[in-house]
Amino acid sequence: DFVCIPILLLHIFCRVLYAHKQKVTYNEHLESLKDIHKKYENPEYYNWVITQKTDGKIVGMINLKPNHYNDSVEFNYATDNRYWGNGYMTETLKRIIDFALKELKVNRIQGGCVVENKASKRVMEKCNMHYEGILKKYIKLQDGHHDMFMFSLTN
Repeated sequence: DFVCIPILLLHIFCRVLYAHKQKVTYNEHLESLKDIHKKYENPEYYNWVITQKTDGKIVGMINLKPNHYNDSVEFNYATDNRYWGNGYMTETLKRIIDFALKELKVNRIQGGCVVENKASKRVMEKCNMHYEGILKKYIKLQDGHHDMFMFSLTN
């Protein structure tokens, strides 16, 4: 059991730890905080932290970025590796998809993961998302550019 709550600082914590998959310096952490703070100034940028109901421990985060022109949203998520394999992200993504389609009334929801992240690919497959293909050298991480699996679901 878990809960999704919208909180700025917890999302920042998750992004820094999980998106880079390696330790970051204090200055790198501060730079990432500045970037995220700008997104929070946009009231239509949705962010949630995933916590366990029993003890409130953070297990991950998920966010949605709307594209009003296309009536779509794009999601990003990350799970603390101590909680991998417990189904938290699959259940969370299912709820976020439902929220986007029913509450935001979008036509399309999309997201992806680096091709090396087989578990994240499986999360999207379990959420009945449709595999669209590979975006070449789409994601830039600290170790360089990576190909990305793209998935979507339409209303």
